[in-house]
Amino acid sequence: MHLCRMLKCMTLHARPPRCLPAPGFGLVELLLALGVATAMGAAAFWVYPRVTTRVNVASDVENVRDLANRVDRSHGVVGSFRGVSTLNVLEDGLAPADFRQASAATMSNAWGGAVTVSPATVRLAGDAFSVGLSGLPARACVPFVSALAGDANVRDVIVGNTSVLLGNGGTLDVPGLGLACGADGAVVDVVYYSGLVAGSSVAVVPTLPTPSTPAFPAPSTPTPAGPVS
Repeated sequence: MHLCRMLKCMTLHARPPRCLPAPGFGLVELLLALGVATAMGAAAFWVYPRVTTRVNVASDVENVRDLANRVDRSHGVVGSFRGVSTLNVLEDGLAPADFRQASAATMSNAWGGAVTVSPATVRLAGDAFSVGLSGLPARACVPFVSALAGDANVRDVIVGNTSVLLGNGGTLDVPGLGLACGADGAVVDVVYYSGLVAGSSVAVVPTLPTPSTPAFPAPSTPTPAGPVS
C-alpha cells in the first residue's frame, strides 16, 4: 500500500505540467515580414520614378503636338509666324489645358519648367516656329526628344546648343542626344515647319487664265452699186 502511494507521488512529480504557447508571432515570422516589407519598399522606390517619368513624357509629348497643331492652323493661314509668341498663344486660347495648370498667364510643362513659343526661320523669315521646354530631367530628355523627332512637321530639335536632327542630315543623332541630355534641367527647342506659310497653298494669289480676245468676223467689202453690164 505504501509502495503504491510512493510510486504515484513519483509519477506525479516526474511529469511537469505542459505549457501552452503564447499567442502572437515568433521571431522568425517577424523577421520574414520585415524582409518582405523592405523588399517591397525598395522595389517601389526603384519603380515609381520610372513610371512617373513615362507618364510625364507621354503627357508633354501630346501637349506639344497639340500646341504645335493649333499654332500652325491659327498663324499659318495668316501667312507668317512672325507674330507668334507665348503671350499671343495664351491670349488666343491656343495653349493646352495641361500647360496652364500652374498659372493662366504662363505655360509650364510636367516638371514645372517654362514652355515658350517663338518664330523661327527655315527658308523665309517667320516661315516656322519653335516650341521650347526647359527644366527637363536627364531621364526624360532622351525619350521626349525621341518621341517628337519622328513627327512629320518637326524640322529640327535643339537640345541646349546641339542640333540632334537637322545637324545630322535629318536623322536623329542618338549618341549626340545622349550627350546633350546628360544633365538635369535640359532646354529643348522643337522647330516646326509644315510648309504652310512658304508653300503655294497659303498667301498666294491664284493665277487666273488670261481671257482670250473674242474673234469677230472681218467686215465684208461692199459691192459698189452701178449698172450691170
